[in-house]
Amino acid sequence: MLTGMAYGQAARYNGSATTVGNPVSGTLGPAGSLVPILGIVNAGINLCTVTTPVCQTPLITYTDATEVATCPSTAQLTRPNQVGCFSTADSEGNWGVWVAPGTTFQYMIAAHYGSSGPYWATAPGGSGGGGGGSFITEAPAGTINGSNRTFVLSQTPTTLWLEFNGVFQTAGIDYTISGQTITFTVAPASGTVDAIYETTSTLTFFTETPAGTINGTNTAFSISHSVGSTVWLELNGVFQTRGIDYTLTGTSITFANAPTTGSVLTIIYSSF
Repeated sequence: MLTGMAYGQAARYNGSATTVGNPVSGTLGPAGSLVPILGIVNAGINLCTVTTPVCQTPLITYTDATEVATCPSTAQLTRPNQVGCFSTADSEGNWGVWVAPGTTFQYMIAAHYGSSGPYWATAPGGSGGGGGGSFITEAPAGTINGSNRTFVLSQTPTTLWLEFNGVFQTAGIDYTISGQTITFTVAPASGTVDAIYETTSTLTFFTETPAGTINGTNTAFSISHSVGSTVWLELNGVFQTRGIDYTLTGTSITFANAPTTGSVLTIIYSSF
């Protein structure tokens, strides 16, 4: 779960280090199995500014919301109800940082069996002005049994990215939403429902299929608007990591490897 909250002068960004494999060994479960999402205990978190190659410059983080004292580059994190700066997530895989409002950054997660990332994140705009909101990732409440079509979010979204078994769901076709209540057109029979949404926003969000030929050789695609602070790109239902799987400049997307014929691209992004 990734959420952003703004307090005082600095902005708070909270994250978690999780795995669907064994959090001790990193071993994945058997193919097709439904496994829990587990926290990686005391995972190392390395935060950096957005660069290519990734993570060349440590991100400046602060000890609290006053944005006065900085944490060392070797211990950039802070923890609720604890004094000091830390280099690792807590015993449940949770971590957080105080950064300048609106900061976009990258981070790496290090477990004893290996590292993952980089991941992209953007802190909220802060309480003193500007935009931004809180992004929430959760499984909507509701029974998946082939007959129930109603699921409920914990908060009312202003923007929503909904997936069923890793497949993006289209609003008005696959489901409708009213307040916090999601109603599927067809009741999910088995699997998982996942939602990523923002509760407040001064940005405009778009969901579209990037323009371009999918033929196994073309790597260049384009979208309708220049991207703001948020982008989520999927290829065949798999999240693509910016700076590794693709680059994005203005409205142009360039993949590291050309999508094969028959592939499906979907992107949701903010634009100012």
